[in-house]
Amino acid sequence: MTDDPNPVPETGIEVFKAAPRPQRRRSGRQIVRESLSEIVGKLNEGWRYEEIRVELEQTLGFKGKLSTLYDYVEKLTREERQQNAPGATPATPTVPETPADSSTETPAPVDPPRRRISDLASPGYAERMRQHAREREEKRKKPKPTMVDMVNKRI
Repeated sequence: MTDDPNPVPETGIEVFKAAPRPQRRRSGRQIVRESLSEIVGKLNEGWRYEEIRVELEQTLGFKGKLSTLYDYVEKLTREERQQNAPGATPATPTVPETPADSSTETPAPVDPPRRRISDLASPGYAERMRQHAREREEKRKKPKPTMVDMVNKRI
């Protein structure tokens, strides 16, 4: 017999050992990924993002902010567009994201380099802007005349 002040009944240990592992809560990204086609459909019907966020919170337990929902929808639809042929409608995701699946997936393609406004203008636009910047810099380096010099200047 042991002198344990708080003995644990054997049935309690057996219950603990036999207890199944609780399911992990789905992340906000997983919730949006699984219901992306429905979200896009509601946006096309005229729903606002805030209305969709509230509905997702009430029905599926989504706990993200409005900006988070917007970012997830934007990124996931972009990924689908890159995977599908151009002009195809977004398809429903087939498998929810799991840690085991994410290690076997190939990384998403890198976005093309960002375009600059100067790329949209005429070919000489960028050079003219550089020349203009150089002229402004030279003008700034010239010493400004003092007030006495301006008053004494011959007319």
